[in-house]
Amino acid sequence: MATLIDFQSNDALRGNGSLPFALSSGNEVPLATISLSSLSLSNRLVFAGTVCWQPDLALLTPVLPTLTLRIRQGGFAPNSPTIYETSDSAFIGTGILIPLISNPVTTTFEHTLSPTAVGPQSYFLTVTLSNVGSASIVGPVHLRGMTIGA
Repeated sequence: MATLIDFQSNDALRGNGSLPFALSSGNEVPLATISLSSLSLSNRLVFAGTVCWQPDLALLTPVLPTLTLRIRQGGFAPNSPTIYETSDSAFIGTGILIPLISNPVTTTFEHTLSPTAVGPQSYFLTVTLSNVGSASIVGPVHLRGMTIGA
């Protein structure tokens, strides 16, 4: 039977703290962090997350902002190991002359893997904006992790 060894979550609600905030293209920004402990390399680490974001106004041409979400181990710097990565995009604009306000986009993910070391480790959820267009993290942002033993 599986046993829950460790659990932690980190939430940032819409309108609280630094939310919402605009993203700068090409900059990787930390969104949330958790720490999980494992007792054995045969344990399983389970991550789940939700990030609500909004493409910004589109004027004359259609744009396609892309967000890349990563879970990094040990730090949020680009040289910290990436243990999970996913991207999401939103098409906004129609090429007409009036501004359009887009609806928020919710990106969710789940990921499971084996730990690389025994003991406590920190995990960071980060985001990078790329492609054409701009976007903001509006929240909520949620990162949950657990360690499960066999």
